[in-house]
Amino acid sequence: MKTLCSFLLLFVVIMPLYAQKKDTTLKTTHAIKLLGQASPDKILLRWATSSPYSWKIATEQGVIVERQLIAKSGKVLRPKPAFTKLTNIPLKPLPLKDWETLAKKNQFAAIAAQALYGKSFQVSQGAAKTSTTKGMVEMLNQSTELENRYSFALFAADVSVETAQAAALYLEDSSVQKDEMYLYRVYVATRPKNTLAIDTGYVYVGVSDYRPLPQIREIQAEFSDRSVLLSWDKNPYNRFFTAYQIERSEDGGKTFKAVSDLPFLNTEPYGAKEDLKKNFYIDSLKQNQKEYFYRIKGMNAFGQISLPSDTVSGMGYIPLRGNPSITKAYELKNGHIQVEWQFPAETLAQVKGYQIERSKTEQSGFESLNTQILPVSTTFFVDTKPARSNYYRIKALGKKEGEYAMSFPYRVLAQDSIAPSIPEGVEGTIDSNGVVKLSWKKGKENDLYGYRVFRSNFENQEYSQVSKEPIRATVFYDTINIKTLSKKVFYKIVALDEVFNASDFSKALPLKRPDKNPPSPANFVHYEAKEEGIFLKWASSSSEDVKKHLLYRKEQGAKDWKLIQMFEGKTVQSYTDKETDLSSVYSYILVAVDESGLESNPSKPIMAKRLDSKIRVAIDVFNVVADRDKKEIRLSWDYKEKGVYAFWIYRSEKGKPLRLLTSVQDANAKSYIDKEASLNREYQYAIKAIFQDNAQSKMSKSILVIY
Repeated sequence: MKTLCSFLLLFVVIMPLYAQKKDTTLKTTHAIKLLGQASPDKILLRWATSSPYSWKIATEQGVIVERQLIAKSGKVLRPKPAFTKLTNIPLKPLPLKDWETLAKKNQFAAIAAQALYGKSFQVSQGAAKTSTTKGMVEMLNQSTELENRYSFALFAADVSVETAQAAALYLEDSSVQKDEMYLYRVYVATRPKNTLAIDTGYVYVGVSDYRPLPQIREIQAEFSDRSVLLSWDKNPYNRFFTAYQIERSEDGGKTFKAVSDLPFLNTEPYGAKEDLKKNFYIDSLKQNQKEYFYRIKGMNAFGQISLPSDTVSGMGYIPLRGNPSITKAYELKNGHIQVEWQFPAETLAQVKGYQIERSKTEQSGFESLNTQILPVSTTFFVDTKPARSNYYRIKALGKKEGEYAMSFPYRVLAQDSIAPSIPEGVEGTIDSNGVVKLSWKKGKENDLYGYRVFRSNFENQEYSQVSKEPIRATVFYDTINIKTLSKKVFYKIVALDEVFNASDFSKALPLKRPDKNPPSPANFVHYEAKEEGIFLKWASSSSEDVKKHLLYRKEQGAKDWKLIQMFEGKTVQSYTDKETDLSSVYSYILVAVDESGLESNPSKPIMAKRLDSKIRVAIDVFNVVADRDKKEIRLSWDYKEKGVYAFWIYRSEKGKPLRLLTSVQDANAKSYIDKEASLNREYQYAIKAIFQDNAQSKMSKSILVIY
């Protein structure tokens, strides 16, 4: 394979920052760092080593990827299943011959192949044409060759998932279920003798974690002479994306093409200040006075690309030497506004004339107020139809085509003391990443300028402003911490008019934070064995968002717990379990469930047995029939209780106490014939069951018969 030194020079300026960023996180630790990304039907895995040493060992020995099933249908498995291998043999980079075809169509694959298999990885100084480039090359060559290979290989894998897969740094797991959560681990297959240990990489993820990539918003573009400076917020996007694809349209926004074959990297040099909160990119324009459109897509380490951002557009221009400046602008007695300006006298000969522009905002929307160009000798202009809030600027037109210079905007506020109405229809949602989307109805005032958004963790405490500048739209995105004890977050909106009169706060909008923490467990405080059942008493979970408590029972010797009762809320704190056998011992546990469906740890189990008073239920199926012809009285009964030893039959004449007549010592007996009764008398009969454990049933009802 040919040396790629000349091609690698394209990255000389980038890579010191990139390598620096990698080394500062774990510069003394040898480990594999693993990331997991959920998609609708599979799990994507990306890993990298934390040092050149660990990268060298991992590429030589290969890595093993394993998966362990942790939870199914929201329940953690006990005991946990063993890890299963997703790679039958150690995963290693492709051999050199297999990189040839890939490197021809993928420049990042060429970088990785050279880093893995190139005989030399020193960047040639002869390829550098400028002193600046030579200096950077010399700085790069001062580091070790292994560090160079490591840094470039990881760089190529981060911006090309195809390269990451070929370099044994990427794997897709399609054998997953939507209701399961997994723990993945990646480790070096074999540890050679006399080498340092390399820590295993872990990640916990499931298909249910899938969330679409965020769409980049609020791009700003500042156009100048044949160039444009694009900027966008780093947060929250830099935590999702490793690079950005910047696209340009030259046909009015119909078709877009990438401005470069190389993506814009998400890199921050070591020691970067926290107040550097924007990404910046400068693009060169082919010509001035032509409208160009731009949009940006985010790219992550798994090869996924976000939806394009909203577009911004503008035109390049040639500035004059010197700018007009507004000296003053004020409201006249008749309500008109007079604007006065000046231009540097030494370059006034370059100016052809002036245009006066006005907008409601400082950044955009300026429109010309004069239909004809004002003469170069003009120094003031009267606006006869001003708005409540006016931004004016002077555009000096040069004598050369397309040449102009612009003053800074100058604001004039017309007198106004009436505040806009309170915002209404405030709604919002919070996703699982803590991204908040707020929306509200637009006010009907003609001079409405924008809105401010305020937030608090408590409904009736002080609210802090979270919108840095007035919001012109009726949608606002915010990010919050979801790992906090505050279950809710509250928002209020304030409307502003063009002179910044503010409305009162809107009604507070409560939004529930995504619940990641299970509730605290309930605890049994008392239990008692009673005749009618086992009495249980407990203290409910102390968590505020508890929705219900689940009571489980397990008979001694059984494997599985059985749900026997569900209690809504926290008010019910006792229960008598009557569905129990007298001879069995039972265990009980309680589980609390919150509004998000998260379950607490089970309470400490208790064991109890129902109180046995040795009194069983009476025989309720009992009949007596007198037969004078056969001179006998027939008794019959049916009793299904188990453990019966005998049946005792009682008899007496009417009005006299019952006395034991006989004992039928047959547990299966269902009848008895009394042949000892005397004719022409009235008898009453009753029966009870005698059990093997000396228990007795209650006496049955007595039956009167005439014989």
